[in-house]
Amino acid sequence: MSSKIWKFWPIAIHVPYMRKGRERARKGFAKRAMMGIKMINLKGDWHTRQVWVNGKELLPTKNQWIENHGTDGFNWGYDGSGPAQLSLAILLELLPKKEALEHYQAFKWEVITRLPTRSFRANIDFDRWLKKRRAAMGGV
Repeated sequence: MSSKIWKFWPIAIHVPYMRKGRERARKGFAKRAMMGIKMINLKGDWHTRQVWVNGKELLPTKNQWIENHGTDGFNWGYDGSGPAQLSLAILLELLPKKEALEHYQAFKWEVITRLPTRSFRANIDFDRWLKKRRAAMGGV
């Protein structure tokens, strides 16, 4: 990225992939930060433990290097390591790393644990949730 873009975009760049696709990840995050995420569409398959956010499959191994809650992969519908890993993966797709780490446990409790313990599709008003959460933390 050129220095002009860095001056124009004074935002924290989140790189969800360790080495591959860094430029693509940076551009994607900058675009999401500019547009604002209002609704997220979650889809989960209970049998395979696969989860998609807005049509993009999440992989537990992509965020375990940041915070590892276990090797069982994603899960939902209860409080545990699988839901924590899922919550972190979702927030890392939508927020900068620092903010995702601040909010993922609350997102787990308020959203992920309330999902049914079976395959699901859910639309979540993420913008509303995030505004409520930031207000609860004192405007962070």
